[in-house]
Amino acid sequence: MNKAAKVLTSILLAIGTLAVSWNHPAAAAASSDPFVQKAKSVYAGTLTRSSLLITGPSAKEKVYSTIYIPVKDIFKGHANQITWDSKRKIAIVKKDGSEMILNFSDHSISSSNHQIVLPESWVKMQNGAASINALVLSYVFDRYGESYNDLQREEWKEKLGFLDIQYVDPFPGGKDGIMHVNLTYNP
Repeated sequence: MNKAAKVLTSILLAIGTLAVSWNHPAAAAASSDPFVQKAKSVYAGTLTRSSLLITGPSAKEKVYSTIYIPVKDIFKGHANQITWDSKRKIAIVKKDGSEMILNFSDHSISSSNHQIVLPESWVKMQNGAASINALVLSYVFDRYGESYNDLQREEWKEKLGFLDIQYVDPFPGGKDGIMHVNLTYNP
């Protein structure tokens, strides 16, 4: 390929990337969020798919075609309630009097003492399912995450402690392109 063709290809790629970012605010937010970038750098940000395995007697791995994992798959059987508020466009995971909120509206929402609103860049509505970025989930609850010396990660882990996730053993699959999230709940 000659030099002019390479330059033209680069320009078209840049314009296409900007168009996607302008048309999809969540995509733009995720690509610029420093916390998401940290998670990508720890687990090889080129991964495009994810899998979830919740440890226990009936453990079975489920593979997803994107890096996002549906909330219902993560918390079903472990949360008191998972609901969708269609008027406010939010998903709510309730556990022991506290709530984790995934906001899909175009408006910021305020939270009370027992509510935690996840950053917009961490979540995505995927095929009608409220989903969380597997890299971020792994980074927050990484079994050996203390070694990252990241105060923000520690704060998020503490805020989300009510979810009873003991740890995640993350396995970034270099050959299969899958972020394997092996999640263990507190007994």
